[in-house]
Amino acid sequence: MVLKNRPLPRSFVRFSRPFAGQIKSLVEVWLDESKCATEKRMRIVAKTDHWLVVSKNWGEHVHQPESQDRRVKPKSVLLIQLENRYGQKFYPIHRLDAATRGLVLFAKSSEAAGLLNLQMRENLIQKKYLALVRGFTADQGQIDLPLESDSTGVLLPSLTKYKTRDRLELPVAVGKRHPTSRYSLLEIELGTGRFHQIRRHFNRISHPVVGDREHGDSHHNRFFREVLKIPFLCLWACELSFQDPVSNAEIRLKDRPNRKWNRIFELMDKKDLGSFLAPQEQNQEPR
Repeated sequence: MVLKNRPLPRSFVRFSRPFAGQIKSLVEVWLDESKCATEKRMRIVAKTDHWLVVSKNWGEHVHQPESQDRRVKPKSVLLIQLENRYGQKFYPIHRLDAATRGLVLFAKSSEAAGLLNLQMRENLIQKKYLALVRGFTADQGQIDLPLESDSTGVLLPSLTKYKTRDRLELPVAVGKRHPTSRYSLLEIELGTGRFHQIRRHFNRISHPVVGDREHGDSHHNRFFREVLKIPFLCLWACELSFQDPVSNAEIRLKDRPNRKWNRIFELMDKKDLGSFLAPQEQNQEPR
């Protein structure tokens, strides 16, 4: 595993300070991009004979949507990409929304899938997310609000825990209610796994995720998209922990930030709109 000969972005190093002692382990799980999967946009983070972890980009689906009228092209489906590349069947252990970037775990056999699914049911597979939300959140908290099932509409217990890692206030009136715009960068862990749980929960407490077209604030979404040149949903499944289904070894993987997230870290670091927009990197769309 190789880190390219270039320094970590200054903003990423600053952001990582709350995780004292973890920078080394983070760097060790990054792969040399030249040795990653050759398919467009697919990056293998780690693999063994029994499982594989992929860094999913925004817009990609873990598997084909069940509804026929929502089917997408095979090149946008990770499961199809993997099976075409390796010529074998894969079993997704968990899901991410198409709009969410981050780590996804696949099993390479039905036996490994059964063991990993058991870990999922026993809440032994842990995922951490980063999210940028509207407004200033508490230093830490939890959202314990039931959410409707996406299939039956029945209310289900739902729990989301978060810690605020940074805050930002910009001297720009987005909308008509406030003279400035406030944002919080959160680290999030889920106690349950409901459909769009993070996005729905933070919308319910009036702190919608920036870039969320379904549950978010269209004014702030437009401000980020058109002025800050940070499009797409600001939600990232950046860390994944589980037990190897054969050796029982503890596996902990961290994703690397893409250009979009480096731009968010830069904005949080500078806390000044003028200096942030000065480089005029606006013609390069984040991946």
